[in-house]
Amino acid sequence: MSGILEDIRVVDLTQYQQGPVCTMLLGDLGADVIKVEPPWGDPMRTTWMSNGISIYFMALNSNKRSVELNLRNDSGLKVFKKLVEKSDVVVENYSPGTIWSGSE
Repeated sequence: MSGILEDIRVVDLTQYQQGPVCTMLLGDLGADVIKVEPPWGDPMRTTWMSNGISIYFMALNSNKRSVELNLRNDSGLKVFKKLVEKSDVVVENYSPGTIWSGSE
């Protein structure tokens, strides 16, 4: 993939609409976007289904790679931290304080 952001790696922790649109646009501009999903999956995977596939999810997550990580356990958190260290941008759209507790 090429584009003006081709040397940028983005970790995508977003769900629903605004966040996935943001990271979709970054991917459209050439960024390497890695979507992190919990083991139970992104809630949008089951929205607006057609033939067993969520068209909405597929559209908003084009140009992204996906990885399943459980951030509630130590091994998943360790992999996530390594991914962040090798990335340029982290995008999340959770409630304030959900991701970063300020302890690190």
